[in-house]
Amino acid sequence: MSLCINETSSTNIPKAQSWNASLVDYKALSQSLGDTDSNPIPSDFKHYQDAQWIGEWVDRLRSVAIRNGLWWQKPLVNMNIDSEIVLEWWHKSRKLTIYISHDDTVDFVKVWGPDVHTQMEDGSLESKSDLVSILNWIAD
Repeated sequence: MSLCINETSSTNIPKAQSWNASLVDYKALSQSLGDTDSNPIPSDFKHYQDAQWIGEWVDRLRSVAIRNGLWWQKPLVNMNIDSEIVLEWWHKSRKLTIYISHDDTVDFVKVWGPDVHTQMEDGSLESKSDLVSILNWIAD
């Protein structure tokens, strides 16, 4: 199931810092790394559209956090070998990783300690309330 959280239409939400600089950075990074056997990167990563897609998702998540009065910090942004967006936040003793695929499927991993059985949780986000809940969790 894909998650739709198009929350970018409010004029009351302060504008995020310009993503144009970030987009240029992604483009420069992908061009400087190149495709090599020792450092393979997906060819999709080279496209400006992917960097724009990443920026749009981060802006959507930021908008949801701000609209709900939640803690927000710009995430660490990556793209994995499957061309999924990987967003990571650390807050106090917690870590949240969100994986977003091109079909807008959103999965997460929550970590609050080293024990994989009792201090980590994973799952999928299927609604805006799921997203609000997980952003609230990282804020605590």
